[in-house]
Amino acid sequence: MKRLIAAIILVLILAGCELTTTTKKVTTSSPKKVSTPTASTGVQPVEVTLSAERSGEDIVISGTATVPDGALICYEVVHDYGDEPWPAEPYFTEGNIEVQNGRYSARVPGVPPGSNEVWVAFQTIVSGADQPAWVADTYGELGEKMKGDVTQSGNMTRVEKTVIVE
Repeated sequence: MKRLIAAIILVLILAGCELTTTTKKVTTSSPKKVSTPTASTGVQPVEVTLSAERSGEDIVISGTATVPDGALICYEVVHDYGDEPWPAEPYFTEGNIEVQNGRYSARVPGVPPGSNEVWVAFQTIVSGADQPAWVADTYGELGEKMKGDVTQSGNMTRVEKTVIVE
């Protein structure tokens, strides 16, 4: 039963995510910082980088984003139990990280050992919080004005990255 619950949670998570990169640790180049977009400057392409690594029982998530300070990057961490025998307990956590000076970082405590998927995204709607009002004004209510390496999930447009941390 617990394995079925874990499988259902994983399917629900993956239904809204597109897996992109798989590696132990990924660090990408730092995009330039941008100011709050205005009608005169237009919408600049959004770029997000992701680096995630284990630190004891924690996973440290960090990266850069070409969105103005105060925007939120949402994250999810999911433990992949693969073929681990029952009674494997499902693990899933999510949250939001505020961008400051073009960077974001968070420490996620108590992550189970083994393979863990870390996903981050810049999107206009985030769980458990509200993006600043200028985010919807600039990028559209569902991100429809967003430019860059965007991903569609239903009606929502976002820029996302995924890595695997062992």
